[in-house]
Amino acid sequence: MKKLIIIVLIISASAVAYGFYLFNKPHQGVANKEAAFTLDSKKLFNEFDQDETGANKKYLGKIVSVYGKVTDKAVDSKGTFSLILEGGDMAGVGCQFDKSILKDVQNLKTGQVIKVKGKCTGMLMDVVLVDCVREDNN
Repeated sequence: MKKLIIIVLIISASAVAYGFYLFNKPHQGVANKEAAFTLDSKKLFNEFDQDETGANKKYLGKIVSVYGKVTDKAVDSKGTFSLILEGGDMAGVGCQFDKSILKDVQNLKTGQVIKVKGKCTGMLMDVVLVDCVREDNN
């Protein structure tokens, strides 16, 4: 019986240690990863608008590099910078940047054409890219 209790304690301690490791593991951003797709923001939006299921199969969870014209930008209360790239009439491609790179993107102007890379999470009203980084460095 003692051996069984010791084995259970060892397994439990190992599981807790592994969970702690995963919880504290550094965030893996997209900056050093290669994009699976590179395309115009209008094309990306149109693919989702015309066939969301097909576009989800193609882009969901993948790193996408998108270039297009900035139509709107904002910073939320948590310091996350978001911008919208031109897409359709009422929506576009939403790109969310971490506050740690705010200095790289805060001076963007509406109408400016830029290139960003991020992880596609699907479409709400806009096609959403998260963990974005700026690629054009202008």
